[in-house]
Amino acid sequence: MEPRDANSSSQSLASISSVLSLGNEAWRSHRIRLNGTVTYADRSSFFMQDSTGAVRVQAPLPGTVSVGDTVEILAFPNSDGRTCTLSDPLVSPLAAKNPVTPLDLQLAEAPSPDKRGTLVRVSALVLDVRSDETTQLLELQESRRVFYASLPAHRGTLPDILPGSRVRVTGVLSEESAGAPLNLESARSERVLSAIHILLRSPQDVTLLDGPPWWTWKKAAALVGALLATILGTLLWVHLLRLRLERQRAARVAFSRRVLERLEDERRRIAVNLHDSLGQSLLVIKNHALLGIERAPEPDALQQRLNEISGAASRAIEEVRQITHGLRPYQLDRLGLTQAIRASISQAAANSSISFATRVEDIDGVFDKDAEIHIYRIVQEAVTNILRHSRATEATVVIKKKTSDISISIRDNGCGFDPETRSAGASDLGFGLSGIAERVQILGGTLAIDSSPGQGSTLTIEVPLPSHAYDAGRNNGSNRR
Repeated sequence: MEPRDANSSSQSLASISSVLSLGNEAWRSHRIRLNGTVTYADRSSFFMQDSTGAVRVQAPLPGTVSVGDTVEILAFPNSDGRTCTLSDPLVSPLAAKNPVTPLDLQLAEAPSPDKRGTLVRVSALVLDVRSDETTQLLELQESRRVFYASLPAHRGTLPDILPGSRVRVTGVLSEESAGAPLNLESARSERVLSAIHILLRSPQDVTLLDGPPWWTWKKAAALVGALLATILGTLLWVHLLRLRLERQRAARVAFSRRVLERLEDERRRIAVNLHDSLGQSLLVIKNHALLGIERAPEPDALQQRLNEISGAASRAIEEVRQITHGLRPYQLDRLGLTQAIRASISQAAANSSISFATRVEDIDGVFDKDAEIHIYRIVQEAVTNILRHSRATEATVVIKKKTSDISISIRDNGCGFDPETRSAGASDLGFGLSGIAERVQILGGTLAIDSSPGQGSTLTIEVPLPSHAYDAGRNNGSNRR
């Protein structure tokens, strides 16, 4: 190549496309004359474009031109076989303005080499936004092609753009290596970098067309996770519910078994009483009657037989009364629940050395007949346990009628027991606390046992009032107020 003559120039006006073709070998040693509009400028070079193409000009003096200026230059062409640039330019501004319309870039195929340096415009999807101290970088995608657009930090800040947004960018289509931002090397290490790199001139070169879609893979993952959590929670809840139902079913079966056992025990007790007591009394009556018929009675012997028959009949009547009282206390029908409880406690006190203090409020007509039997048996069984097992000297029975329930409190100062270690259904307690607990459960009430060895025992029972009795109690309370 011949040495360049700095003072020589071609006075004819050339087009940029003819320079890019490098068809005239004489231009390699002489300045050429070009006219065009500046489309991009940085500290070391600028791009100029005319109607035929665009070229990069290496400008040693920064700030001599601005984007949008129409200039005439005299410069030396340089080519490395792939790209062509102009160096050592003499720049002269022109008064006429020739605005450049951006070329709509189609990325279905790679842009041709003659598009390099051209002002282009393209719409694309934002994949990522990153920046460092010198450069702001947009990673974009359109037609399955990934490319980049960069803006120097000193030219302003890009608007906040979220990945997934759609934008339109306007800038100069640069060579891959020319003008590459500092963090483009890190982008190369993360993805396969395409040859498309758009140089942005200001933040206004980026226009937000649409925000990120509402439905993203992160939201889809969150929804799937929520659905999985809901499904797992539902399955767990169903499993726990099934366990609960099984426990309730087992409890009902156990309760039914205990009821049947109690029923069989009661039948056995009645059978024993009928056979051993009432049966024997009737047998005695029969035998004395037969003896009186078979033998000629003497007045004294006849009187003795009649007395024995009368005594046996009286015992039989009393035994029948006790058996029927065990089945259903006749005092409930004759006296009512309140007086029946008081009579039962008085009879227990009369037949023992324990001093009973009693306070039973009027609870007649509050419960139905079946519930009255349960309440009566609860008090009766608790008092019987005190008589048989407590070794107490004093006992208290208090029954109060409240607004919404009946409170039963039965205390003694006897030997007590440990509720945790002593079975409530133990045989030494007969019907025992298990029978009381079952009856309380049937009534829908609660049972609390407070006892310890040597400290006596306290049974506290709360039985809810039926709805009609509860409403009546509220009305009576309102009338009193």
